[in-house]
Amino acid sequence: MGLPLIKIEVFFYSCISILQLAFVQIFLGALFLSLGSWIGFPLMPISGTLQLFCISVIGRALPPLRAGVSVLLWLTAGAYGLPVLFWTQAGPFLLSGPYAGYAWGWIVAAFVMSWWNQGHQPGRKTLLQSFLLGYLIVYGLGVTRLCFLMKFSDALRCGGWGLLPFSCLEAFLAQGQNRIVRGVIKFIRADFLKGTYENKRPHVC
Repeated sequence: MGLPLIKIEVFFYSCISILQLAFVQIFLGALFLSLGSWIGFPLMPISGTLQLFCISVIGRALPPLRAGVSVLLWLTAGAYGLPVLFWTQAGPFLLSGPYAGYAWGWIVAAFVMSWWNQGHQPGRKTLLQSFLLGYLIVYGLGVTRLCFLMKFSDALRCGGWGLLPFSCLEAFLAQGQNRIVRGVIKFIRADFLKGTYENKRPHVC
C-alpha cells in the first residue's frame, strides 16, 4: 500500500511544480513584453513599438497556451491602467476601443506563433514564417477594427503599410540567435528555477 501512496504524492508534487513554473513563466513573459512596449516611436493613429518582436520571443520560449495567457496578462494590466504600454491611451477601453483589433491580435498571434514554432523544424525559416503569421494576424485584425473609424485605404496606410518598415526591423530581430535573445528565452522559461522545483519532489527509494 505504501508504494502507490508514494506515487500519488510524487504525482501531486509534480503537478504543483508544473503549475508554479507555468505561473512564473507567464508573469516573466508579461514583464518582458511590458519592457519591450516602451521601446518605440509615437506614430498616428497607433504607435510603432517592439511588441510584435517581444511576442515572437515569447512564442519561442513558451508553449502556445502559456504564450497567449502571458500576452493576456500584459493587456489586462494595461486595461487596469498600469504603466505597461507605450500608449498614453491605455486603460479600460484597450480591449474594446480603436486599438482593440491589435490587442486581441497579439493574443492570437502569440498562440499561433508558438504553435508554429513547436510544430516545425527549428531554424530561421521557421522563425520568419511564424513572424509573418503573427504580422498578418495582428495587422489584419487591427486594420479591420480601424475600418470602423476611417476609410479602408486610410486604415491600411496608417495601421498597416505605414508601419511596414518598423515591422521589417522586428522581423529581422525576431530571427536573432545571439546570446541576448537566447538569454531572454531562458529567462522567460525560468530555467533558473527548474532545479528548485525538482528538489521539492519526494524521492522514491
